[in-house]
Amino acid sequence: LRKGGKSLSTRELTALVNADQAVVLDIRPAKEFASGHIVDALNIPADKLNSRMTELEKYKGKTIILVDAMGQHSGTWGGVLKKAGFNAAKLSG
Repeated sequence: LRKGGKSLSTRELTALVNADQAVVLDIRPAKEFASGHIVDALNIPADKLNSRMTELEKYKGKTIILVDAMGQHSGTWGGVLKKAGFNAAKLSG
């Protein structure tokens, strides 16, 4: 496993979410999120994640799957979440 969490395929993401074992966290800016996102995804922009981390506490028993525009930030923030005690992964691709 990488320090930012493991990479999941869209099939793995769907299976985890459907089994209520994961939540999707979209870390793109709100404007990008509003233009299209994964159904039921939470939106906490990367630049606000540190200050809004407490909003994720209720998901500590699930895998938090990070999604961003090009995957450039999800690994970094996955590492931050893992250090805070969360089970983090990122969407591959």
